[in-house]
Amino acid sequence: MSRSVCRFWLTASVLFFAAPAYAEPQRIAGVNKDVFRTPQYICNMNPGNAWTPDQTKIFMNAVMKDEVYDDAERVLVAALQKESFDLIIGAAKEPQFNPNDLPRKGSLPPASRAALATGLTSEAFAAAAKRSRDRAAGPVGNETMLDYYLRTGGEGLEKLATYALESPQKWGEARLALAGDLRAVYERTRGDSITDLVRTNSDFKASWTTRLNQARQIADPRLRDAASWLSLEAGPTVDVLLGGAVSNQIYYDVLGPDQTDTLLASVRQRLGVPAESLGK
Repeated sequence: MSRSVCRFWLTASVLFFAAPAYAEPQRIAGVNKDVFRTPQYICNMNPGNAWTPDQTKIFMNAVMKDEVYDDAERVLVAALQKESFDLIIGAAKEPQFNPNDLPRKGSLPPASRAALATGLTSEAFAAAAKRSRDRAAGPVGNETMLDYYLRTGGEGLEKLATYALESPQKWGEARLALAGDLRAVYERTRGDSITDLVRTNSDFKASWTTRLNQARQIADPRLRDAASWLSLEAGPTVDVLLGGAVSNQIYYDVLGPDQTDTLLASVRQRLGVPAESLGK
């Protein structure tokens, strides 16, 4: 073999071995639903990976929500702490939750990486568990008893109905509290973009539907009826408070096309509001 040919192959070999290796994205499978959804939610508010301190806290709260730091969460958090990451995040599959994988690439701000490193510890999980026990036992901080009822699911809604039946004044207080809870859901994702509008309507519809379903599951007929009417009144009350912002389609989706007009007529009469004050 000639010297020139040898030099060619030597040069080619050096270039081949010196060429950068392109690693495949790191795949993290089995991430629970709440944690999986959170990067999507943050990205809708703030495209890219420039998480704010509040958004970092939202993610950390999602990880700590079930009070268990599982293997998938540990791997994901470790990856997000790196100076740069290239990830494919896969959700833990459920019958009603089977989303596409979530690609994420780039880096988080140094402050976010530091918060993940120092905030997701065994001590933090223990403190979160204690807060959860305290919240389950009764109102905490500045919370009212009605606030406590509203965050304790169907059992709390039954207690809210019991409270409401004590007097017309307490009925109005219970209705406003329930409407305030739904309004907070509506305004949490309210924005100017089409994506914000779709998310807002979807979240509000889901929360209102959940309250109506909780009411229907109450065993005591008297309390079931009261909780149902409170829940029915709460949605239109939000609409009135927001100046008719809730779309007509939400009413038809939640109440059913065959019952919407009849139910809304009854609710308008109970609330004392004109037809033009609801929907758009």
